[in-house]
Parts: sequence; C-alpha cells; structure tokens
Amino acid sequence: MQAQRSRKANRFLSLPLSPLFLVKVVIAGILLIDGIFIFTRYFADKSDGLPTPAVNIVYPLFLIITVAGLLLGHFVCRQAGIVSSGIIFNTWLLLMLCGCPELYEWIQKSTDDSQPSSNGRSTAFFIWWFGCFVETILFCFADRRDEKDPAVEEHRISFLNHIFLWWFTKLPLIGYKRNLEVKDMFPLHEGNKCDALEALWDRYWVPTVEKYKKKRRDMLIEQSCQNIKSMGNGLHNGLKVSEKNALKPLPPSVLYNIFKMFKFEFITAMVIKVVADVISFLNPMLLSELLTNISDPNGKLWHGLMFGVLMFCVSELKSFMINHSMVILFRVGIKLQSTLTAAIYRKTLKLSNISRKNKSVGEIVNLMAIDVEKLQLTTAMCHNFVSTPVQITLSMIFLLRTLGLSALPGVFITSLYVPYTILTSQFLRDWMAIQMKLKDERTKMCNEILNGIRVIKLYAWEIPMLELVEKIRKKELTTLLKSSFVKMTVDIFNWSIPFLVALSSFATFVFTNPNNVLTPQIAFVSLALFNQLRFPMMLMGMLINHTVDAIVSNKRLKEFFVAEELEEDAVKRESLLVETIE
Repeated sequence: MQAQRSRKANRFLSLPLSPLFLVKVVIAGILLIDGIFIFTRYFADKSDGLPTPAVNIVYPLFLIITVAGLLLGHFVCRQAGIVSSGIIFNTWLLLMLCGCPELYEWIQKSTDDSQPSSNGRSTAFFIWWFGCFVETILFCFADRRDEKDPAVEEHRISFLNHIFLWWFTKLPLIGYKRNLEVKDMFPLHEGNKCDALEALWDRYWVPTVEKYKKKRRDMLIEQSCQNIKSMGNGLHNGLKVSEKNALKPLPPSVLYNIFKMFKFEFITAMVIKVVADVISFLNPMLLSELLTNISDPNGKLWHGLMFGVLMFCVSELKSFMINHSMVILFRVGIKLQSTLTAAIYRKTLKLSNISRKNKSVGEIVNLMAIDVEKLQLTTAMCHNFVSTPVQITLSMIFLLRTLGLSALPGVFITSLYVPYTILTSQFLRDWMAIQMKLKDERTKMCNEILNGIRVIKLYAWEIPMLELVEKIRKKELTTLLKSSFVKMTVDIFNWSIPFLVALSSFATFVFTNPNNVLTPQIAFVSLALFNQLRFPMMLMGMLINHTVDAIVSNKRLKEFFVAEELEEDAVKRESLLVETIE
C-alpha cells in the first residue's frame, strides 16, 4: 500500500482546456493540412513525364508524420498532466531552424524574375515555416494547470523556464531583501517527502534483506550439520560453535538499491552528460574550419561568422545540458539523504540488545552525518564515471587524427595514470576505513565522558580522559596526513598530465620529421583538444577520492542495515475474555 501510495504521489491531474492549448492545437492542425498540401502538390506538378525525385515524396511525408506525432504528443501530455514537454519544444525549434535555409532559397526565388514561378509551393512553405515559428514561441509558455492539482511550482513551469531556472529567481530576491521564512519556501512535492521515499526504499530493500537472511540461515544450517557430523555426540556444543563462528554471506549493497530506486534519473543524467561531452568536441572541429577559412584568400566572411556563431551555440548548449544533468543528480542526492537518514533512524529503533551493544551512539550519528553525506556528494558526480573515460578517449582519438603518430607519447603518458590510480585508491580505501573506525571510537569515548562527567570530576580524572581522547585523535590525524599526501600526489599528477602530453606530442611532431610544420591550424586545434583533456584529468582525482569514500560508507551502512533486529513475534499479545458472573 505504501509503494502504491508513493506511485500515486508522482501522478498529476489532466490539464483543463485553455486558450493557449487550443491555439497550439489549431496551428498544428493547419500545419498538418499544409504538409498534406505540399505532399499532393508534387504529384499535381508532375506534368513533364520525368520521374519525381524521392526527396519530393519523403520530405513532405516526413513533415506530415512529424506534425501528427507532435499533435498526438500534445494531447498525451494534457492527459498526463504535463504542462510543458521538452521533446515537443525542441522538435518545433529544430523544424524552424532547419527550415531557415529553405526559407532563404524560396525568398531568393520569389525575388528573382528569371526563376520559374511556383507560387503554390512557396506560399505553402511560408505558411509552414511561420507556423513552426509561432509554435516554437507558444511552447515557450506552459499550459495552465488545474487549481485543485497540488503540483509544486517546479511542475507548473515551461521547459525553457526549467532549463534557465528562472522560477527559482524570486527566492534569492526575497532572501536579498529580508531574511527567509518557512512560508517563503516552495512547497515540497509528495514524491520527495520522507513517507514516499521510505515506501520506495522498502520496496527494493526489504526483498533484498529477506534473501540475505534466507541465505544466512541456509549457510548456518549447513555449517551446523557439518559440525554435528564431525563431533558425534557433541550436538549441543557443535551447534553453539557453529552459531558463533558461522560464515556470513556478503550483505546487500546499499548503493545498488539506491540505483534501482532512482535508475531513470541516473541514466538520464548520464546520457545528457555524455551527449554534452560529445558535443563539446565540435568546437575543435569548428575551430579548424574557421582557421582554414581565415587562411584561404577566397574565404567568405559569412562562413567565418557562421563558424563563430556555431562555436558559441555549441558552448551554450553544452553548458545547458551539463547544468540540467547536475540539477537532476543534486535532486537525487537530496532524496538519497532523506531516504537513508530516515532508514537509519527507523533501524536504530528496531535494533536488538546484542546489536545495540556493538553499535554505539557515536557510530550511528556518524552514519547519519558523515557516511550519508559522502554518498550524497558521490551521487552528484556519478555521471562523471561514464563521461570522463569518454572525454579522455575522444581527446586521444582526435589528437591522433590531428598529429598522427606523434600523439602516441601523450597516449602513453595518459595510460600510466590507470595503474597509478588503482594503486592509490587501494591505499586510500584502507586508510579511510581505519579513519572511520577511529572516529567512531573517539565519538563513543566523548559521549561516555559526557555521560559520566560527574564521576570524572569527583575523582579528578580530567587529564587521563583528555589524554585518552587525544591519543585516539592523534591516530586519526596520522591517518588523515597519510591520505592527504597521497591525494596531493594524485592532484599533482592530474594537473601535470595535460602539460606533459602537450609537450611530448608537439616535440615528437616537430623533431621526428623535418617536413612536419606546426601550422597555426594544427597548433590551435591541438591546444583546444589538450584543453578538453585537462578537465577530465583534473576531475579524475576527485572521482578517486569520492569513490573511496563511497565504498567505505557503503560497507559501513550495509553492515548496519543487516544488524539483528528485535523479534516482533517474541511476545504474544492475546486478548483474554474474562467471563464475569453477575
């Protein structure tokens, strides 16, 4: 029931009919009729007996199918309660932009008297392009939602508003004028509240834990039988030893269940980030074409302007896509923090006496305050686990394409980074585990000192207790110092790799062959590719640190979540019917 309630919380009421919705539908219907007219016009103009080119049939047919799909998608969005669709908006925008060259061609034909007249087809295309332009403007605004629909502000805005985050502007403005209050905050969507997130967590975690417990019982029974057979009549002792020293299966992973909970958000953010990284490699290609046009005496001015505008558009598009993926992952990180904090608190209330003996208050507080936060920070960077190798690989491929075999020394230097990162990550993971244990021990000791502060004051044990805490703290600082030195070497290696790759590649290119000339085109394009390589290499060190933190925190959390709980059926509660004799 809780999972069903969580799914219903993410649904919206269907949108009411509004003038904006009707105008969008009417214009789309006009464009559909216009596309059918263009399609039939080619057959009507076929009077010379020559075969009709396939493009004259496929092109208008493609327009008809596209507009029909957009019209259908608009009705589906209304039924699903979606006020603005990014797919529909981007499709109208692409239809308008891709129609600009044809619009320019039809305008030239209309003003040129030497060209044969085709008033019907030109008028039909002018109607088509103007309709696409109007639809693009209309879809910049969101449809009106029913006032009874409890949707939050973020679900009432248009796609462009969502991309530019303009809806959030009024909150910083209020904070600039005065102190923010609770009533100034945006209402929270039902799907983001702890009740819905806990239900979603139970939906994936409870079956996983049940499988773990069943596997653990089976292993315990198997080991008990082996001990019984080997000890003969020592049945009781054999059973006790098996329970104490029984091998346990690996606990289920918390990160894997979190991924299953928010898999669509993770996959969407990763795809957007990878596409943005691939798009960013268009800039070196456009730069190469721009330099070629500049060096050509017959190069046209509008070609250079076009390449410059395209480079700007590519950079802006990449920025929007990366920001959108970051917004998705930060939202998932907040959900993760709420889910795990609530799950830890609920698990704490169910711990058995044996588990409470092994789990101190300080350790539980560290799980909520530190381990959950580390997983949240790792979530915000998880898309880089896919995009960083893609960027490095594409940079090396384009460098090989630009510099030839002279880029191989750079590839070799980059490949040295892989074993180095694997080695350092192992050291960091071990030291991080030791550091967290020391932190738990220090927190536990501080809590015990605070609880027994009267006894400590009575017997004047302040100095021994202080020395005991400082001893644990020194061990913790020693571990932190070791980790910091290793992280520093990783960062130095990350910062120096792009420079070493550029130096080795350019030196090899110039000195290996006297015919190789380092022209401005080769130099600037290669530098642009080296600049593309610099960011993922610098990011690699941060990924290693966050990965180590996530592995350690995941291990601590899953051991806590599979701890023994109180048996709810240990106490039988029966209602006794007492017959009274009057």
